[in-house]
Amino acid sequence: MERDPTIVHRFFLSGFYCWGWEFLTALLLFSSSL
Repeated sequence: MERDPTIVHRFFLSGFYCWGWEFLTALLLFSSSL
């Protein structure tokens, strides 16, 4: 079974963006609470 690279690429990007936004939000909350 051959995997579709576009689906894998989009899945990876969506996961990366989710993690990035969570990280930025946490960083923003942390810096504002200093």
